[in-house]
Amino acid sequence: MWLNAAVARTTRDELHKRSGMNATYKWARRIAVSLVGGTVLLIGLIMIVTPGPALVFIPAGLAILSVEFAWARYWLKRVKAKTREVINGRPPQ
Repeated sequence: MWLNAAVARTTRDELHKRSGMNATYKWARRIAVSLVGGTVLLIGLIMIVTPGPALVFIPAGLAILSVEFAWARYWLKRVKAKTREVINGRPPQ
């Protein structure tokens, strides 16, 4: 139990340093997250004008991208806040 708490407190970068993961792995992971998240986000944006569940794909793409990018975390938080406002009956501002 205490081990899980200790691991939870460490950041991803600290874990990479401890496990000896090199820069190549970090870049490969970042590229993979970028490609997958960017593709899902792009599909969601296309679905705004074509039939499809754009309101599912756009947050999913932002969630994938938020694993590596701070700007995606920011936009995901904004999307979540606007969604909560709409669900609660308050008009978005």
